Amino acid sequence: MDQLRTLWEDDPTTVLASAAALGVGLVASLVLFSRKKAAGPKDGELLPGEERDVVYFYTFDRWAYGANASSPCCKLETYLRLAKVNHKVVTTLTPHPRTKKTPYIRYNGHSVPDSNLIIDFLVKTAGAKDLDAHLSKQEKATLLAVRIMAEESLYFEVMHDRWMENTDKFVEAVHNEKAPPLVVLRFVFKYLIAPNIAKALNGQGTGRFTVEEIHERSAAEIDAFANILGEKDYFGGSKPSVADTAVFAILSGCLYNPWSAQRPMIEKYSNLVKFCERIKTEVYPDWDDISTGFSARK
Repeated sequence: MDQLRTLWEDDPTTVLASAAALGVGLVASLVLFSRKKAAGPKDGELLPGEERDVVYFYTFDRWAYGANASSPCCKLETYLRLAKVNHKVVTTLTPHPRTKKTPYIRYNGHSVPDSNLIIDFLVKTAGAKDLDAHLSKQEKATLLAVRIMAEESLYFEVMHDRWMENTDKFVEAVHNEKAPPLVVLRFVFKYLIAPNIAKALNGQGTGRFTVEEIHERSAAEIDAFANILGEKDYFGGSKPSVADTAVFAILSGCLYNPWSAQRPMIEKYSNLVKFCERIKTEVYPDWDDISTGFSARK
């Protein structure tokens, strides 16, 4: 320290230049390291343990009221099961490196994010079943609107219900024996995650409305779903479509959740209840088994 002080007094320019060079070197090293780490395996390169022609489905863990609290994760799993795609579930809290979202897949060394992009990729690249193949152009257009209403509107209203109106209950619904103690998870959800969710909801728009106004919007959209479905088995007619997986993911997450604000809205329509039961029975024979072991069910 004394030598450094002497050098500073005799030649401060040299000290500053050396410090700057050291700082630049450290920053450059960190940047190169982070880029190398973020880059991961090359496109088309299998990770250790991966098999060819197997879809590795990266998703959140289960929750107390069905397949997944995340409707995009539930939607994609419903598609994979309906289309009988050879897949393996990989539970993760690490989002996709590019989109920072979950779910995503890896297939033959290719990493693909977003449930809609994934389904398109699997149909075009992996030869997976196209659930929309039986639809006319007009039907595809209608069901695109149905899917968007589920994923871009009702989705955020349900998010508001869970994160803003019923945070404690939501924590219990996703807490299991593998998670940190409930008191710790409750603190993380309420004070670390929920504020960011509130900002996101405000930016998206839903968070700027009152609870009553949000519930009115949900009721109107659920009524629209019921009227579009009518007496059909599925929104796509006699066969399920991609839109059916999206609507099921949203509605089932509310219908089988005892404290959901949207649950009584759905229960008003027997066709929506039967729709959810139909897919649950056909696609998820293990429904009751996969949703056990959570604090909310004890």
